[in-house]
Amino acid sequence: MQTVEYIKQLIAGGGFTLVSGNCPLDEVKKANGKFADDIIYHLICCNKCGQVFSCCVNTYRGGGSFSKGR
Repeated sequence: MQTVEYIKQLIAGGGFTLVSGNCPLDEVKKANGKFADDIIYHLICCNKCGQVFSCCVNTYRGGGSFSKGR
């Protein structure tokens, strides 16, 4: 959840744009405490250089990554 908050700050600051994702960033964790899906991913793009970063999390088994590229 800290990484999701970080991504939201990057986007709000104007330095990055959300390219895609399988749920809205504000709905990663629903009001009932459950995650939106077993696998959650979002792609963001740096507005200066165009580099794409991916954030992928396995909420069922645990684990995830935040890395360059798709």
